Amino acid sequence: GGYPFRRAMSAAVVNLRHCIHRTAELSNEESKTSYLLTEWLDQFSPTETASDIGGHGLVVTFTSKKPDAGPTVMFRCELDALPIREDAPLAREYASTTDASHACGHDGHMAMIAGIAELVGKAGCDLLTGRVVLLFQPAEETGEGAKRMLADPKFEKLPKPDYALAVHNFPGYTDSAVLLRSGTMMCASCGLRLHVHGDTSHASKPNLELSPTAFITAVVSELSTNKEFHRGQSDPFTFITVTHVRVGEATFGVTPGEGIVQCTLRSETNEKLATLKERVMSVMHEKAKQFSVVVCETEAEVHHHHDKLRAVVAWEDEFNATVNDETVCTTLREVCKKGKLKVEEMDQPYPASEDFGLFLEKYQGAIVGLGAGLDHPELHTEEYDFPDKLLPVGISLYKGFLQHLGMLQ
Repeated sequence: GGYPFRRAMSAAVVNLRHCIHRTAELSNEESKTSYLLTEWLDQFSPTETASDIGGHGLVVTFTSKKPDAGPTVMFRCELDALPIREDAPLAREYASTTDASHACGHDGHMAMIAGIAELVGKAGCDLLTGRVVLLFQPAEETGEGAKRMLADPKFEKLPKPDYALAVHNFPGYTDSAVLLRSGTMMCASCGLRLHVHGDTSHASKPNLELSPTAFITAVVSELSTNKEFHRGQSDPFTFITVTHVRVGEATFGVTPGEGIVQCTLRSETNEKLATLKERVMSVMHEKAKQFSVVVCETEAEVHHHHDKLRAVVAWEDEFNATVNDETVCTTLREVCKKGKLKVEEMDQPYPASEDFGLFLEKYQGAIVGLGAGLDHPELHTEEYDFPDKLLPVGISLYKGFLQHLGMLQ
């Protein structure tokens, strides 16, 4: 028969999720979360625990008595929360006690992966072959964590995975469905930050000003109204979203001497994103020429051109596309069929981004979506909370993958 997927999941996993939720920490500040997980996982006597990798990253390894007779499977989740205050009226008994909240469900992703430790047993004694690597990654929300972990010499010394898996919950999809897609699962994206420098003047003497207002208005107008940059025009997954505009200070007596524009560029592939970046830069240079703005490479250069408007373009929050391996997706379909888990094939990528794509460029694997419910509050909102009923679904999927590879009974 099928795998015994619906074996009662330990209540400890739910409690762990709630503990993590209470102490939510922002990207690059996840020290308490990492410590809490280390303490919790220590009860299962892992073969090796490596901490402070690429920041507060944590990697916990369980090695079987026959490590080389089977594969090394890595399960990855994210440690960080978001700078969003929870909706106070929700008043959960496990509400966040910090200025951050797990409004992306990373607390649930962590609890699922910690739950694997219960499956493999103390010191990995229930593992038949190979190794299981549990990776808790910092700074996913800023796109920094995966890059830093992969570049850390401590990570180099750890077992190299044959397979890498992750899950992400997706509101707006069927409750508890496993969402699969070969190829691009989550889009490539990056943040553009345009910082324009000028000079202020008294508002009664605008002829003396060097204001960035007209230039910034022209740039924002082009990026917002040109249909070329709208979703569903040239390409359903290549588009720009203006996320922040500020010109000067909120006053009546001073003309603006500085301004900032931020926007997100998004596309299905890294190549298409690179083309979109080039197109945006051509718009910047075109508008800069029109308004006599000097485009500087760095903020340091700004001081060399006092008599003109100066603009600095910076690229931040960069995410490669997360591309799933076809063979691994085929295996996951078989696992779900055997375990009687609902599967939904995604005919198009999820438009958000994930830096797990960097791991998938190195290791064979996939990121899997878990439907949080058609009417579940969206990610990155005050109302969002990870649905605990998804915990056994994610753990079952991971367990089934290990069973399929002959690593677990």
